Amino acid sequence: MSIVADITKGMRISAMWMDAKPVALAGVQMKFGATQRSVTGKITHIYGDHPTRPTKYTIVVAPEDGGPEVEIHPTWICEIERDGKMLAVKSADVA
Repeated sequence: MSIVADITKGMRISAMWMDAKPVALAGVQMKFGATQRSVTGKITHIYGDHPTRPTKYTIVVAPEDGGPEVEIHPTWICEIERDGKMLAVKSADVA
């Protein structure tokens, strides 16, 4: 799955991810509890791990429904919208 769009501060996005935490060791196989998380809101900050050649990015989103800002990874983004116009929607890659 991929989205191709320039992401900038102030854009409205929707993101979805799974929050997984180990819950038990049963035999030799680890079990995880997973909760689906999602956020829709405006981008307030974009951080990179290097000032001129970043390889990792963190995006900070202010949720529309209030609450604290949420840090997300770019791969979690499902929809991108600018000025009320949908720019991209995540879809399955065609092989």
